[in-house]
Amino acid sequence: MKREKFILIFATALVAQGVLTGGCFHDRTSPVIPPPPTDPIPVPVDIQFTTNTTGEDIIKEVMGGFELFVFDEVTRLLVAIETVAHDQVRSGDIVLKLPAGRYTLVAWGGSGNEMENGGYHIAEPINEYTQEYGKVAIGKTTLESFRLRLTTNPSSSDENFVTPANSAFDELFYALAERVRIEPDVAPKVSFDFIRNSNLLRVKMAGINWLATTRSTSSPVNVYVTGRNGSFTYDNNISPYAEILRYDALQGTVDGNYLVMDIRLLRLDMVLHKKDPVWLWVEDARNDNIIARIDVMNTILKETDSYGHPLYRTQSDIDREEMFEIEIEFREPDPVTGNITIIINDWVFGEYAPGGLKPWKPKYQIKDKEQ
Repeated sequence: MKREKFILIFATALVAQGVLTGGCFHDRTSPVIPPPPTDPIPVPVDIQFTTNTTGEDIIKEVMGGFELFVFDEVTRLLVAIETVAHDQVRSGDIVLKLPAGRYTLVAWGGSGNEMENGGYHIAEPINEYTQEYGKVAIGKTTLESFRLRLTTNPSSSDENFVTPANSAFDELFYALAERVRIEPDVAPKVSFDFIRNSNLLRVKMAGINWLATTRSTSSPVNVYVTGRNGSFTYDNNISPYAEILRYDALQGTVDGNYLVMDIRLLRLDMVLHKKDPVWLWVEDARNDNIIARIDVMNTILKETDSYGHPLYRTQSDIDREEMFEIEIEFREPDPVTGNITIIINDWVFGEYAPGGLKPWKPKYQIKDKEQ
């Protein structure tokens, strides 16, 4: 009798184990089918911009409008696109309507009212290596294939960079909300804290009279920046196939022996600069000789406070700054060698021999990074 009872218990356990194992096996091999859509649920959206030097929310002062892209977390597909106008930014009256589910929401905004007019576009790679892109589409574009790109002019055969189609492109802002769960009978809410995805680089140059004795242009130098940072993934990382951009000065003023130029750039990345530096170039306008090629991020990271501590320790520190300054001083040529000493932010950068030795190779022979 005991033997029969043991066999019965053992058999029952095996059946139970088979049911459980079969259930787990089914879960692992069957496709994940999302639940049928429910009636849309109103979802209030709260926005702010506090990652700035003041620490206060100034989104109403800096933001024009933004585009909101909603992705389903299960399928990873784009399910909705919402345009938030400037008056909604100012009033704070922003409400989405989404079926119950789990979502990732990506927001890209600009200082102007429309992203496309401000110099940007949203795209999906067809062949990212050859820079072929198409339009995003609901139900087709995935989170991983989603890109925000600066609209550029095509590069010519003798250049290693592209240029912005709109040289005065808008300031750019970014925010992300992940693992957003929308459920019936549960009051949902989405919060976005935007960061600035563009910067202004102010270049101040003193002693420019030593650079050229005969000036063929209004300025003795050409100043611009190159960097591989014009295409962003959904999580604000720079696309591995982003092209090298050339940013020219938005404006410049010459006052005697002093020159000031402002250059708008897209986001400066503390980590990426080690692999793909953003370069500030200074050229002699008479003959295109390269006077200096300066690593922008390395220069910024050298800055210290009054106690000698680094001013910028994290990416958040960088993101808070709207404008960075680089001061370049050209000192009187040495009476023997004729070389001009170059000082950058109070540290000696190097020397330049006008019309003679070039401290760097010509820009068209420099491959910052191979694709």
